[in-house]
Amino acid sequence: LYVKEIPEFNEIGKTVYKALEKTAIYVLRAISLYLELDEDHFDKYVKKGNSILRPIHYPPIQTKPKGAERAAAHGDINLITLLMGAHGKGLQVLTNDGEWIDAIAEKDEIVINVGDMLSRYTNNKLKSTIHKVINPPKELWKKSRYSIPFFLHPVGKMKLNVLDSCIDDENPKKYDDITAHEFLIQRLKEIEERAFTAPYNWFVKRGIITVMMVSNKVYMTMEDLYEKKYLQGYNGNPNWAGDD
Repeated sequence: LYVKEIPEFNEIGKTVYKALEKTAIYVLRAISLYLELDEDHFDKYVKKGNSILRPIHYPPIQTKPKGAERAAAHGDINLITLLMGAHGKGLQVLTNDGEWIDAIAEKDEIVINVGDMLSRYTNNKLKSTIHKVINPPKELWKKSRYSIPFFLHPVGKMKLNVLDSCIDDENPKKYDDITAHEFLIQRLKEIEERAFTAPYNWFVKRGIITVMMVSNKVYMTMEDLYEKKYLQGYNGNPNWAGDD
């Protein structure tokens, strides 16, 4: 599926996707060296993986929120997330001391989150970055916020079994063996059970999803993804990377 209304969107989107994917691979190579693994340890798992470039629209706030934020505190499911500067403040991350601090990327900077998969893989040696998006001051309620995170996902068959080098007497193995596909399905089901009964409705009603790029392919809305079974494909194929 392509965005017909803005012809240049598709090529620009692919260029951004490839650039962020390349950058993410270099980040993982640095992490591999830190973990005393071969530098290219992750390459075979993330090249042609299930990564997602996801433009997010946080719509204007119409009425006073009742204990709700634009995005509640959470960790990303994937290995690492790359985030270019968002349009508008709001992103906060939780420090090890339990303090919420602003995370604002300048024009020449990228915010990088450790995801749950990498945290699990390293036995929490690299902890998942817990983050949230808070509501803006009242004078900015009428303004939208836009963000374009790149979620680096491995192929579904990657084993997330805890690395032996991250296990010792003081840090015993914390997680059971599991593949990336199995973990992803587990987390998606948990999210669905907690947050909504019809998955895409939760996003569509809030205007959060407008366009997604999955494994270098452009899809339109979350509603399209579910109705056309693009996301359901995860359930039956551990190497799923979108349908043609």
